[in-house]
Amino acid sequence: MARIPQRAYRSAELCLWHGGEFSQRVKMASNIAAVVLVVVCAAGFASAACDCKDAPDINAGNCTVKIRVCGCLHHFPPKLQYQGTATETHSGKSAKSDWHSSDKGAGEQAVLQLFDSVLGPGTCNCQTYPYKLGNCTLKFDVCFMFNDTTTLEDKKISYRAWCTDAAHNRQGYVEKYADPMNAATASAKALVAKYPDEPKVCGLGQSHRAWTPARLEHDVEALLARRSQARP
Repeated sequence: MARIPQRAYRSAELCLWHGGEFSQRVKMASNIAAVVLVVVCAAGFASAACDCKDAPDINAGNCTVKIRVCGCLHHFPPKLQYQGTATETHSGKSAKSDWHSSDKGAGEQAVLQLFDSVLGPGTCNCQTYPYKLGNCTLKFDVCFMFNDTTTLEDKKISYRAWCTDAAHNRQGYVEKYADPMNAATASAKALVAKYPDEPKVCGLGQSHRAWTPARLEHDVEALLARRSQARP
């Protein structure tokens, strides 16, 4: 019987070793590919599996708000969640909710965010009132809003207001007032509280009667009443 050279044994050992390593690498690559495939498929499935519907419009004052809610298989593993978008038709401004477990909650949060954070002076839910004080012209912007989901469902509005001295880059702001006149008056008080020298800047004495609470409330009330009567 012919003797097998030692070199042949060594070649066989190397072949078996490299073959085992190659097998392990193939197995590892297959596992990685499978994981990547699952993740990609799941992500594609989750992003594609959305069902969007329009909710009834909300008509409040001069505002018309369209609501669209999408239910999507969100995250991994896929879980059905909802996201709402509320769009005010006149300005085109919109707000988007976070992800919610219910379509109702998503739609309501979108509407609340629209009125609380997006719509403001110059939009459908606001009125502007100029107010002459000394050599300053203050501008009151009074806007309606909804405090929470309960007031939204009940269609019970509240008000927020800005009192702005644009010439001196000053502003007072308040929110969640039941009465627009009270909101406007409070915004003026907030301006003075933040900038105590405002009367002096406007050419008035620090104790001028226009800045007493009673006088300020009287002027703001008369101002809002005149604008209301002039409105068609």
